Amino acid sequence: MVPPMLPTLFQIGLVTSAGILQNSYAVFTTDSSRIPLSGKIQVMCFDKTGTLTKDDLDMVGVLAVQDQSFSPILKVSDIKESPLLLSLACCHQLTEIDTSILDQESHIFMSKELESPGNFLVNLPKYSGPVVDVKIFDSTRYVYHDMRDELFACVIDGNGKKTEILKRFDFDPALQRMSVVVKREDSNDELVIFCKGSPEMIKDCCDPATIPKNYSKVIKKYSRDGCYILALAFNPFFKKKTNFDSLTRSKVEKNLSFLGFVLLRNELKPDTQIAIQQLKNGGILPLIITGDNVYTAFYIAKQCAIIPEEKNCFIGDVNESGSLEFVDPFSSKKKLNIDTFEVQDRNDNFIIDKSDVCIGLTAAAWEILRHSKDTSFFIDSVVIYARMKPLQKEAVVQRVSELNYIVGMCGDGANDCAALSAAHCGIALSEAEASVVSPFTAKSLSILSVVDLVREAQGCLANSFAIFKYTIIYGMTQTIQALMCYRYGGNLSEVQYIMIDFILFLPVAYFLSKSYSSSKLSSHPPTSKIFGPSTLLSIFGQLAIIVLGLTTGILVLAQEYWYIPHGLKSTAQDARYDIPEVTVIWLVGCLAYPTTALVFNIGSFWRKSNFLNLGLMFCICLSYALIETLWWIFPDWDVGLYGFLKLVYLPAQLRVKILFVGIGMAIAQAIWEYFVISKLSDYLENRD
Repeated sequence: MVPPMLPTLFQIGLVTSAGILQNSYAVFTTDSSRIPLSGKIQVMCFDKTGTLTKDDLDMVGVLAVQDQSFSPILKVSDIKESPLLLSLACCHQLTEIDTSILDQESHIFMSKELESPGNFLVNLPKYSGPVVDVKIFDSTRYVYHDMRDELFACVIDGNGKKTEILKRFDFDPALQRMSVVVKREDSNDELVIFCKGSPEMIKDCCDPATIPKNYSKVIKKYSRDGCYILALAFNPFFKKKTNFDSLTRSKVEKNLSFLGFVLLRNELKPDTQIAIQQLKNGGILPLIITGDNVYTAFYIAKQCAIIPEEKNCFIGDVNESGSLEFVDPFSSKKKLNIDTFEVQDRNDNFIIDKSDVCIGLTAAAWEILRHSKDTSFFIDSVVIYARMKPLQKEAVVQRVSELNYIVGMCGDGANDCAALSAAHCGIALSEAEASVVSPFTAKSLSILSVVDLVREAQGCLANSFAIFKYTIIYGMTQTIQALMCYRYGGNLSEVQYIMIDFILFLPVAYFLSKSYSSSKLSSHPPTSKIFGPSTLLSIFGQLAIIVLGLTTGILVLAQEYWYIPHGLKSTAQDARYDIPEVTVIWLVGCLAYPTTALVFNIGSFWRKSNFLNLGLMFCICLSYALIETLWWIFPDWDVGLYGFLKLVYLPAQLRVKILFVGIGMAIAQAIWEYFVISKLSDYLENRD
């Protein structure tokens, strides 16, 4: 009763959706089986930098340390030769682009296009690497050269003074810092260590005597304004070793002297707020999981409306005494008790509703709470996870998944790979490392791709269930027709079976799998339960209506004065084809196939109107036309063809009565699916 074509039809639907994602939305997939699952996403996690915000950064300036305090914001161009300026020029992961290896024909072609041979090379970037490093290095006006003609890479200042980069420890997402070992041209045997990274990690590597007292306050101040902050430190007295290749990070990144902060600004992508609002309208909860500062994350979350303005915000962090506390990001005296949700604000204590609270957790707070706090806390109240390392991001995704939520993750960097892999649906906004582990990659680098993916996935899931129900109805209807024919001593002929399989079923099923997804994200996803109440009631309700229609057709036939029952029950071997019962059962049953496809392709929430699926509508109309032709024209016009189909001539008056039976059956099928099942689905969704 289950057709062997069902897996093939499912695959056609998946391939169709994958093609639409690729061609219409530039979203590529390595695993099309994840598409229907993406239609059930309930929680969507986002990295911040490069995902919600632009890849490009605006250089705000530098805060230098002067006498244990911070200077005003300085432009890099105003900084004279100093360790701070040299750290900006040396501590990076850049690679020099060699324009000389360009193909000569491409060079000539581009030169003609630009009408100037020089423009082709001038407009090319000189360096490749992280956007942050490129932006900072460009502000120094140094020149960087890779180790092509020299033993070591080097940077050269405006006076031609060279500084060699002897060893580089690349940025480690787990350590949240990088470092370089350099040697000045005018130095003897002394090496200098420069280190760059998150303020918290750099502070741990520095001599406490070099850290200004207002270190944390300055971080909070500029983070609240949306600044992306990097800390710089150095060690100017690191003696040259005979074999510096044996140096390890643990030896280099300690006992450093703090130099200052680099301030960059990360603005939202122009479509981020639109995408977040569409996801929220679609009933999807957005979360931020970032390696950046929690204050910056709150700034971005409010900018893109992940956190509404009226919500009460609190930061969960470990204080200097080592205890966990929840403090208002804008008023350190306003604290929250997460067990009772009582707010302490100076002398005023009051309780707020849990739904009115948005909490941001730091990595330290997460490590304390992940094993002790009720897991529902992480989805009911926490919106931001900040200063998270790659494995911590993965742990957050796994913890939310444990609450039986379908979780998506959207990120763009290597530090997002673990989380992208752990999520039910990972979408990478990058063609680099993240795209390797993620089942989806968005070439547009916009989080609107997430909306497009979920919307298309909802349509794909609805199509898959429509195909499933249609093929089940097809197989069971055909079986019921055969059993009823046996009951009256007959059977369907081979030609009749072939017409049902290859004319009425297969073309319709093929185009049913290619229905278009809705242009709007639905507020509730389609069902994914094969044995769920709405699915089972839809199938058995349709079957009951079809059985009732077939039975009514036989009862109408039995009322004819000329009708004589053929005989008793028979087997397939001695069954006859040319009896009126078989003709009635076949004709009435044939009406059920296109009608079932029509009512199962309702569209509404997750798919566009039936009439936009031109292939499906053509096949359904062709099926109806063929049936009506066999019903009205051929009986009086071509007795030979009727005999070939093993059909019996029926009087016109009887055909009219049976036609009304078929029309009534079709109307009942539509009412059952459009009103009963649709209302039931809405009720079950609201109850959940």
